[in-house]
Amino acid sequence: MLLFCAIDPMTSNQNELAYFAGIVDGEGHISILKSKPKQSRWTPTYRLRIGVGNVSEALIRWIAERFGGCYHKRTFKRWQPIYEWEAATGDAADILRAIRPHMIVKTRQADVALSFLALRNTRSHATKGRRGFERVPQVELAFREECRTQLNLLNKRGRAA
Repeated sequence: MLLFCAIDPMTSNQNELAYFAGIVDGEGHISILKSKPKQSRWTPTYRLRIGVGNVSEALIRWIAERFGGCYHKRTFKRWQPIYEWEAATGDAADILRAIRPHMIVKTRQADVALSFLALRNTRSHATKGRRGFERVPQVELAFREECRTQLNLLNKRGRAA
């Protein structure tokens, strides 16, 4: 089931924000996805994602109703199904800003994601390409890639190096 909502996370009360921050800390992920350009002259696209996976559909539905985003059911042959909720760049930014003061475990991931978004939202230095599209400067592409790399390292599972 997919559910899309445009809800302002700032309207949630502090208890809900703290509860949700705990869920993201324990069951969630914060990541930056990179899609490769379709043609060699185009630049890659970077998108922020925040998500939670859980076996409780009621919990995932509560998250979607309170914070927007979408969710779906994922089934497996040998395990019980899980429900996955996700919010994309714009919604994810509002959600992270709202829950960041309540986070404990994934504070560094949230900070990297918010710095990624801060630069992304200041586009006065972009230049027009041949077809009128804005070209992303190399320094900004390098920063986006650095943020993605940092999040990948912070999200890495297993034994420390």
